[in-house]
Amino acid sequence: MRKPGRAFLAAAPTLRHFRDASHEPALPDPGPCERRVEDGAPRLGQRATARRKALLAGHRPPPLDVAAAEAPAEFVARRKAGMPDEWY
Repeated sequence: MRKPGRAFLAAAPTLRHFRDASHEPALPDPGPCERRVEDGAPRLGQRATARRKALLAGHRPPPLDVAAAEAPAEFVARRKAGMPDEWY
């Protein structure tokens, strides 16, 4: 329980949950907005696009098990075999 006159940041519940409740932004803004605009720094949308492209360029999908890769084709074949052929 918080005692009157103490800062809530020093309270036990705050300290217990601080690590999970706080986060560091993935695209931090360095310094004040005005300075960034004057310096011609990229806007948030531009930085986000660059980050997305970098993440996608470095992505390597995990290897897929052969049985897992064949399962959808087998399912479709079974469903088609069990249904009458329609004109559409």
